[in-house]
Amino acid sequence: MRMRALRILGLALAVGAASLLASTPSMANCLGGGSIFQGFGGFGYTNCGDQPVAFVWHHQRAIQGVVSGATTNGPAGVDSGATGSLGDWLVPGALPGEYLVTYDWSQPGADGCTTLLLDGDLSCNGSGLNSLPVGDVALAGKNPTNPLHSLGAIASIDGNEPFQAWVLDQAGALSSDGDPCGVDASTNNTEPITCGSIPVPSIQNAGSCNSAGCTLQVQIGIHQTPVLDDCNVAMSKAITCPRNLYVGRQLFVKRAPCGSTAPGAVNGFDTRTFANDVSTFPGTMVANFVPYSPEDRNLNGVVDAGEVGPLTFVRITGNSGPATVPVVIPKIVGATDCVFLGIGLVYDSAPIAPGTNVFSPRVSVNGIPVSLDTATPAGDRVVNLQVTKKSGKTDISWDTAAELTTVGFNVIGTNRNGRDVQLNTRLIPAKHGTTGEGASYSISLTASALKSKGSTAVYIEIVKTNGAKERFGPASF
Repeated sequence: MRMRALRILGLALAVGAASLLASTPSMANCLGGGSIFQGFGGFGYTNCGDQPVAFVWHHQRAIQGVVSGATTNGPAGVDSGATGSLGDWLVPGALPGEYLVTYDWSQPGADGCTTLLLDGDLSCNGSGLNSLPVGDVALAGKNPTNPLHSLGAIASIDGNEPFQAWVLDQAGALSSDGDPCGVDASTNNTEPITCGSIPVPSIQNAGSCNSAGCTLQVQIGIHQTPVLDDCNVAMSKAITCPRNLYVGRQLFVKRAPCGSTAPGAVNGFDTRTFANDVSTFPGTMVANFVPYSPEDRNLNGVVDAGEVGPLTFVRITGNSGPATVPVVIPKIVGATDCVFLGIGLVYDSAPIAPGTNVFSPRVSVNGIPVSLDTATPAGDRVVNLQVTKKSGKTDISWDTAAELTTVGFNVIGTNRNGRDVQLNTRLIPAKHGTTGEGASYSISLTASALKSKGSTAVYIEIVKTNGAKERFGPASF
């Protein structure tokens, strides 16, 4: 049933595109021009988490922060932006947790004035016209168990596909007969793409400091996001492959309130790289998390007066690791806000417009604030407190990202009367304590033990080197 649905949608797209291009190439969202109905239907993604967002662009021609809607865009700026969230191009799929990307360049927000940007390939479409450019789709959502952790994927599709019903949804497909113009099992790759992890940066130690700021050692793990193209079966692969989709893992920053419950603070973070107002078109996307650069002394993503450019970015190419990099956090005396560190992926290695690499739609964020007044991590905090029940026991887990003055932890339960009860029999020792490194912890409690103490929620209590105690939570059973 799923394959049949894909093929029916593909035929609809093919007829729409062919009818428009049979006479004269027309333009999407362009004054005085018709719409190119270049779209991909049934392009499925699974395991992408909550609040997924997508970014769509013509390969090597994206300017992610701009949605122009102009009559002509020149060689760059043909991209999406004003749409791309659930309810726009993303619709629920037939499988649990599946989303379908169904877009075309005639929609407001898919900024596709493509007359000047056709590929020089006539191999399969039979129209006598050059083929449409390669279309790229990047998607990312929030991990349901940790909204600061993002899951993502990217796929790239030959622009000829709207002309053929059988070439939809083929990113990653293998060619079984070597003929990109013929129909075989390779050209209908109906399996959905499964999103993978974008790594969360880890602060390894508090770093060395001087009057200008502090140098933190930040660890960047490997990513597990699929990077797929259709070069095995693409019609124009001789001129459009290799795609060089993946560039590397990049460090991002965001200035925000330091307190975990303050408005706009980490608990309510918007983890998108760009924020946009879908009610206006055309428009400008606002940089939400910005690429980190040591030259950017106020961490706002641009070269301001008194700063020496150009900005250089902390980017780890390839996908080996984890890699540890020095990150200089400036001291801004009297600053009342903090900076948070995130990791995003960089796509599309050779855009026509300089400096316009595409970022993953979301980043993964370390929840530990770094004070801009002192340039040091607000360490000794519990993050990612989780409680899960299974097989007659309850598992309690939590993380720390920077242990600076920690001796150990107590697990404190509260009952329906609001009374506290300690659930661990002895202090759980800190793994790193005063080194500035973070760690992960977990304990398991039997259902009978919890029932006997009447606990309905749990806190984690940090015991510090000076004897002070601080609680984090709660998480409910």
